[in-house]
Amino acid sequence: MANKHGNPIFVNGILQIFQDARTQTLNDLIEQNHATYGLLYNSVMQNHTQHILLASYQLGSSTNDLKHLYTAECNDLVPWGDRPSGRIAVEDDLAAHFGDLDYERDFVAFFEQQPAQHDGQWQTVLAYHLWNSSAPLMTSLVGGFGHPLLLLADAIELGSGTLAMDALALAAVDHSGLSALVAVREEEVVSEDEDKSADAISLAHFIESVRTDFTFDGVVQHIGIQEVRAVLADKDAREAVLAHLNRLQHHHLDTADARDALLGQFVDLALDLIAATSVPGQPAAFDFYLTHVLSFCNCVRILLPALTQLNDNDKDETSLVLFRMLCLLTILPYITQQRPVITHSLLDDEHAPVMRTWEEIRQSVVSPAGDERVTDPHFVKMMQLLSSSLTYWPALEDKCLRVANKALLEFHGWRGFGKPGEAALNTASST
Repeated sequence: MANKHGNPIFVNGILQIFQDARTQTLNDLIEQNHATYGLLYNSVMQNHTQHILLASYQLGSSTNDLKHLYTAECNDLVPWGDRPSGRIAVEDDLAAHFGDLDYERDFVAFFEQQPAQHDGQWQTVLAYHLWNSSAPLMTSLVGGFGHPLLLLADAIELGSGTLAMDALALAAVDHSGLSALVAVREEEVVSEDEDKSADAISLAHFIESVRTDFTFDGVVQHIGIQEVRAVLADKDAREAVLAHLNRLQHHHLDTADARDALLGQFVDLALDLIAATSVPGQPAAFDFYLTHVLSFCNCVRILLPALTQLNDNDKDETSLVLFRMLCLLTILPYITQQRPVITHSLLDDEHAPVMRTWEEIRQSVVSPAGDERVTDPHFVKMMQLLSSSLTYWPALEDKCLRVANKALLEFHGWRGFGKPGEAALNTASST
């Protein structure tokens, strides 16, 4: 497949490059999951089967390890059963049911039929429904706390048309008001004539400005991502979120080097949100929602080159929307988790555990019998991303190694749900 300029579009993912039995098992299990289970269960819980399978595969899991993980992950999932399907027959039926969980299987059925109508070119279908259909889904990828974005990144990395269509279906199910926040409006974009030198982005200053923004004081009564509703329902808080978001402009992304540098800053911040937000001197607190920021960084790493190829008619707009998604998916959990203080010294030498090598860390994640962490999709994904830092983010490899060692030694479960006895983040006063 080629874009309108004749340039080749991404076609080769893991499934195309590797033809061994382990890769075939990975694909078989993903296809089985697609055929058997829904995208969500218990109404709001996301099916993370492909997420943990891909991460564990990349860490070196064997065929038997992958099968064990699949069995463990499916314990909580809900089979499709007799849930209704086929009520969406044509494209014009889609938008009327965006955000309606009752139409989940209908969305899946509709999108999985589309590649066959385009000679199997799922990339063509993806491009059309992200940008050119009567109800484009690009900005809807941010819904459901970014899980359609995560699913699409997995699809592109794997080279899986099945997962790419599932990502469109999940974007339709998870469509929400967040899509309006990441959409780019001309009136919110700084004029090219304005002085850009004074508006450079420093994410360290950026997150500190969110932490000390008194507008958010008292808005969040309980921790947890469900508090996004309270934040966005408060007029002043919503406007403050948008104001922080709009500090990210086209000119911050006008070159490949600028985009890479900004993504590197987001990764650096994500590492701090994982491992430097605990109360000094108290047990380490690994926040479930803040840890997702590293995964969202990985989404941008994968999707930025892929989607700008696919939409080469407007690469700048695609880049900005992706970074606005990443920015919003950083700001919102930071606010709902009560804007913790980042203490960089928590990752200094005096706090560093005995350092294991990357190979020792990988083996610890995929091998230990009886360690429940190896069946936790979010823990496994976090460790896989950290252990891939030499390839993904080489300038941050040393910091990633410190965070990985800290997690391996001190992680005993997620916090961030407001349950009694959770390890505390350092949520000092915002002022």
